[in-house]
Amino acid sequence: MPLLPPLSFAIVVVWLQKIQELGSSCFYISYDHLLVYSPHDQFNTLVRDFDKRSPDAQREIVVTLRVFIQKFPPLNETISTFFQNYNLNPNQETTYMNDVVVAENQSVPAERAQLPVAPQEPKRESASPFALPETEEFRTLLQSTQGVLLQTEHIQIGIIREPANAQVKLSLYYGNLSSSTVSDIDVSVNNPDMNALVFDADAAPENLQPQQQIQQIVTANCVKEFVGAAQFNISYTLEGQLQTFSSHLPVVASSFLSNYQVSSQDFLAAWGQINGDPLENQLMWKTSKGLDIVRARGVFDTLQLSVIDGVEENPSNLVASCLFNTNTQKIPVLCRLESDANSQMFRITTKSFSPILSASISSLIKYFVS
Repeated sequence: MPLLPPLSFAIVVVWLQKIQELGSSCFYISYDHLLVYSPHDQFNTLVRDFDKRSPDAQREIVVTLRVFIQKFPPLNETISTFFQNYNLNPNQETTYMNDVVVAENQSVPAERAQLPVAPQEPKRESASPFALPETEEFRTLLQSTQGVLLQTEHIQIGIIREPANAQVKLSLYYGNLSSSTVSDIDVSVNNPDMNALVFDADAAPENLQPQQQIQQIVTANCVKEFVGAAQFNISYTLEGQLQTFSSHLPVVASSFLSNYQVSSQDFLAAWGQINGDPLENQLMWKTSKGLDIVRARGVFDTLQLSVIDGVEENPSNLVASCLFNTNTQKIPVLCRLESDANSQMFRITTKSFSPILSASISSLIKYFVS
């Protein structure tokens, strides 16, 4: 596989290489000519604010440090000290985001490949409060600009969603459907990663008169890569009874994606530079909706994934690229979706310079396509 040519995708890689204050788990291993920072600088960038990261992010960082142990032997003592300070076991297995991860640490070839038998998902004892609801209503809300965030017998909260690069503006409309006053309204948000996703909000209404509607503006700002969706909680009093409900805000990692069109030559060259865990993430699943590649392409378009023609010989497969936007950087993301008619399976492979981002985007594509 040739090195990255000095074309559009290579320019974005150079942008990434020059960012010194990442404040995230994005890192740069010595993949030939892509090395810019010293191994020690890469380590410091990776473990920065480790104790403030979410459990999912911490697990991804531990996986990455295992790669560092093999890649940079002089760092072994430093990494061992880090593990000891946080009482971590460097040999402990890590599971990504409650999803099955393919064990093969290899890149998917550009030519067609037969998909293996779908693995059986393990039973989950308890779902994370930040896991995306497995409902068509929430899937539709994530792909729409407006909808209903939450509705009960007494209130309805409508929402208008306006994504713009590293920020998503949410206009919430609290409406009282009852003939009584809704009082003592209390609203809170449980954040999947407070260091990666920052919410700013106007004050929520304290009371709602019968048939009254009041607007609240909430902005979500992306600082780093993250997984999951924030939990929205509301409580209020109606006719002396306390009512409590929760939902999920339609703000996920794919909310901060933007189109990034590259040539087929650029895609193949960049694809060959990232191979294996933790920067490459694969998920396989047996579809319940049929192998409709037109529908899958529609999902890619909605998520702002730029489909690239001229790479796949198999018309039932898709390759795409996009940018993940934070308030300090833009991270290129490469995706390949394969389908197999015999097994009725999909396989998504995602590559980026961030293990958290690769796992998150794979999981989201599975969530929408499945």
